[in-house]
Amino acid sequence: VGTMIPAKEIGGDYYDFIIPERSDELYIAIGDVSGKGVPAGLIMAMVKSALQQLIDTYSSTQTVLTKLNKIIDKNTDTTKFMTFLLLKWNAKKEKLYYTGAGHEHLIIYRQTGDLEILKTRGMVLGITEEIEDYIEEKELHINYDDIIILYTDGIIEAKNEKEDLLTLKHFCEIVKECYNPTLQIMLENILNQIKTYIGKAEQYDDITLVIIKRC
Repeated sequence: VGTMIPAKEIGGDYYDFIIPERSDELYIAIGDVSGKGVPAGLIMAMVKSALQQLIDTYSSTQTVLTKLNKIIDKNTDTTKFMTFLLLKWNAKKEKLYYTGAGHEHLIIYRQTGDLEILKTRGMVLGITEEIEDYIEEKELHINYDDIIILYTDGIIEAKNEKEDLLTLKHFCEIVKECYNPTLQIMLENILNQIKTYIGKAEQYDDITLVIIKRC
């Protein structure tokens, strides 16, 4: 499940669930375009269109992001970039792969109740034409009922009325507190906690949250 709450009428955050023509795979994408409003929204729309075609053509998450980077770099100016995280679940192998491009950390809520934080690493998209040497596909071991939480910096950098940042540490506490085996309920509970934290303060950045579970 996932949701995006834009700070303005048009947001620059992006998430998607994509099933390619080879239906034994599922891709989960999340990204954050620098800036806000129409310019960021146009880049996000371009990425959404290109990503489906790339995933139909290439299986490797690293290759997909390498090709996507070239498209962004060619069609935007040097001031625009995008953080990205692409995951791939292979049903036949029962394995999860991912490639990070400067995006926020992965949060894994294990079935044991333990919380793991994993740096996604990599270089953001759109800065330079060649990034193949700076990103790599990695494998992530996931057990049944493990939950993965993906998010953009609009969550951990959300400010309350005192202008205090929510922070990754506080967000992890919220995730543990809001755990629910039904992902939609868990997502809504987390968002409610974030909205409570922000209070009457202005939401200055897009907020995107994606929660997935191996069943």
